[in-house]
Amino acid sequence: MSQIEARPGVPREERLESTVQTTRIDLDAGLPEQAAAAYVKLQELAHIRRFFPGLALDQPNRR
Repeated sequence: MSQIEARPGVPREERLESTVQTTRIDLDAGLPEQAAAAYVKLQELAHIRRFFPGLALDQPNRR
């Protein structure tokens, strides 16, 4: 479950900003040295990345 979906009581914009900020921190940190841990991190980042285009296009109050 994504961070965006996992925090239902928090406003959408705050959840989106939190996800972007967390993703930036993860990317800046780089991958773990162990291959298995690096693979898991890449899968997590790929999963989160799939949400970004939809979030950019799905603007509330947009006509």
